[in-house]
Amino acid sequence: MNQTVETPIHWLGEFQVDQDVIQGEIIYNKQDGKIFLQIIKKADLSKRPHSKIFHIAGVFNTGTKVVLYHNTLIKDYIREFIYEEIVYRVDYLVCGEPREKFHRLICTIKNGLLWSGISQVNVPEIGNIQFDQSKCEIYHWFEAKITFYTQLKTDFYRIPRKEESITVERLSFEIESDEEQNVEYFINIRDKILSLISFGIKDNVNIEQQWLKNFTGLDTEQQCYNRNQLISSEPAISILNISDCDYNFTLNQIPKNKNTQEKLDKLVPVFNLYSSLFKYSNMPIEMVFLNIVQAIETFHARFFYDDNKKIYMEAIERRFPENDANKLQREMLLSDTQVNKSSNIILASRINDLLVSAKNDLFSKWWKNNPQYTQKIVDTRHYYTHYGKNKEKKALRGDELLQAIYWMRLLLEYHVCSILEIDIEENIHRYIGRLI
Repeated sequence: MNQTVETPIHWLGEFQVDQDVIQGEIIYNKQDGKIFLQIIKKADLSKRPHSKIFHIAGVFNTGTKVVLYHNTLIKDYIREFIYEEIVYRVDYLVCGEPREKFHRLICTIKNGLLWSGISQVNVPEIGNIQFDQSKCEIYHWFEAKITFYTQLKTDFYRIPRKEESITVERLSFEIESDEEQNVEYFINIRDKILSLISFGIKDNVNIEQQWLKNFTGLDTEQQCYNRNQLISSEPAISILNISDCDYNFTLNQIPKNKNTQEKLDKLVPVFNLYSSLFKYSNMPIEMVFLNIVQAIETFHARFFYDDNKKIYMEAIERRFPENDANKLQREMLLSDTQVNKSSNIILASRINDLLVSAKNDLFSKWWKNNPQYTQKIVDTRHYYTHYGKNKEKKALRGDELLQAIYWMRLLLEYHVCSILEIDIEENIHRYIGRLI
């Protein structure tokens, strides 16, 4: 597990809060992802600070201009009726000439290089190292143009040569819009891309640096840009160093077709729920279980039967007509509760539908050997969300709960990749072999 500890960064300057220009200090803790604006001034009991301020403009003592966005008051303390300490929590800040809208965001991340399959370093044979900065991959996702490439820092060309040369290569992606957009637009798309990568590698990624760009002129032959640094409040998360052999998918496996855009939009909340498996190290396993079950439920609702019970029932009747061969499947998919007591597709039906619809009976060792296991998962979900003494005995705990999480994880990974037209059946079969 990789985790670095960084000391907070402090910037002193003047900031315009309401109509007053006040000396203050920005404290940025990259490790925790926290940005604060601290102000100590003469107390004015007749004028209280606002609880929320959309943006605060300022100038660092170095002369760099800055704008702080989405500022929330978290401390207002008056000392001996003389001095007042005010602290705002800041969502993000933009350094450089003040500007509300931009054309591009460039984001460089840690732990995305293997997933991308892109590198400026080429070693065609031992002892022959070549560098190629032209490599990139372009996609059109989330109604924007996304360009993936890498940033390379190396001591190879240093003169005089050092005994030890360091080379660091990181994945960068550029989000580009034809029209100027506000910062929230770029952050929203950035977060979707990060959640996609995390699902692909089953691991966390960390933001290293971010830059906003905008055109400075209309000369199409040689367009120039102004750069503004973006600093946002995302914590540095532990990286698990998952082997690339265990990835769900890599960048080049994602199809470049029109349907992918729509699918990725629908998958965003599924990716976010799935990430609780590794993103939050202190999350209780009960919450991880609830999140993965919720991911299964929302995934099925978004991609199957238009989330409509009537369409579901008709489809099951066609797939599994009433006969001895289909008896078990019909019991699982057309329970009394599903047919007579609910107007929606119930959770047990959703899970069972995903189980039996997998190709080559991939999950058959689950549902054929233990057809009531899905009901245990449902009872456990109900116990942890609604409670009740009658549900307590049915709830899974400890190692059994961990095993249920792992089963649900495999089921979700398989079907998400299937929706994206990515085949991971061989890997899932290998993982199932470890459970049985």
